Order: sequence, then C-alpha cells, then structure tokens
Amino acid sequence: MTSRTGAAGAAAPAAGGRRAEGGGVSQLSRPEAEVLERSRAGPPGLLVRRGARCSSRPPRTAPGSASTLLAATSRALRLGMVPNLSGYYRFVSQENMDNYLRALDINVVLRKVVCLLKPDKEIIHTGDHMVIRTITSLRDYVMDFDLGVQFEEDLGPVDGRKCQTTVFWEGDQLVCEQLGEKRNRGWRHWLEGDRLHLRMTAEDEVCVQVFQKVK
Repeated sequence: MTSRTGAAGAAAPAAGGRRAEGGGVSQLSRPEAEVLERSRAGPPGLLVRRGARCSSRPPRTAPGSASTLLAATSRALRLGMVPNLSGYYRFVSQENMDNYLRALDINVVLRKVVCLLKPDKEIIHTGDHMVIRTITSLRDYVMDFDLGVQFEEDLGPVDGRKCQTTVFWEGDQLVCEQLGEKRNRGWRHWLEGDRLHLRMTAEDEVCVQVFQKVK
C-alpha cells in the first residue's frame, strides 16, 4: 500500500561557507548552515523514562515551511552533509512496541501479533525522493514521498487514521512528523555503522527498532 498525495559522508565544509569550484568560499544559506551545524552534533543522547526501558531521544526541532525544508534538504544532499539510506535492512531488535501500539489504541489481539513480527526495511533514496517499504509476513507498508513536502498519509493499515506528514533532514537523521489526532506522533531514522535505527513516538510512548544492513 502506498501512502502519498503529491507525496540516515563526505567531509563537511567549514561553518558558514563551502568551497567553490575556483577555490574561493561561497556563503551557505541560513537553512544550510543550520543543517551543517546539526550534522556535527553527534549521536543522539539517551533517555531513561518511567514506563519504558531505555530509548534514544535526539532533540526535536519544528520544521520550517515546505519550500525552506525542500531547498535546505536539496542543497545539503549536494554538499554531502546527509547520508544516503538506500539499502535492504534485516530486523535485529525492538523495545517497547506493545506500549507504543497501546498509545495508538490498537486492540490487545493485534498488539500481540504485531509484537511477534520481525519486519525488514527496504529504502530507495534518490535525491529529494524516498520510498520506504516495511516488509512483514502480515502485510507490507510503503511510504513514497518527497523530502520537505507535506502530504496526507493514510495510516489505515496501522490504526485507521490519516495524518498530515512531513519528512525532512535534521542533521544526519531522517525525521518524520505526523500531525493528526495523536500527540507527538512521528519517527526518525539514523545510521550507526551498518545498523539502521528507528525511533517511533506516539503520545508519551517511545519504541526503538534496530536493523542490520545486508545489501
């Protein structure tokens, strides 16, 4: 099922500028500079929260306008400031999935089924366009979107809701904000070596999954 309506490198340049072809330095735009600074912030910290075991909580930053996000993302990709996430990833582990699903009002029978699944991830990342396919023995879920462009995401296969969704880069992390009925809903992906991390949030619950890149 595809959810779309229109729709985690290289050495970084010095802060505030980038090397031009002739050897000079041209100025980065403010969104580019912000993306560069965030990309140097390092790995996410850890949050130990009552009701969950242990999960990572990188800082949250509200997205700007769609045009600003899209422009910043495009130029950040060209400057090599964000990774290319393309690949096929095998499930390794997860934490707190049951409580995350409970926050989405998923019934107990379906929660037990989902908690037994070991999903794979396939990501096709081409410039500003991405396709993320979550593959399970129960059903597949496909996100097909342009970075920085808000679209209506049909989450019917998950919990029957629709969200206004925007996916954008925050440093070297791919961030998704899903605006709708549930507060604090969204996710973020980032790479640590050959391992893809996924942190999903809904209300006050956090679920973390880890995947190993196999190709």
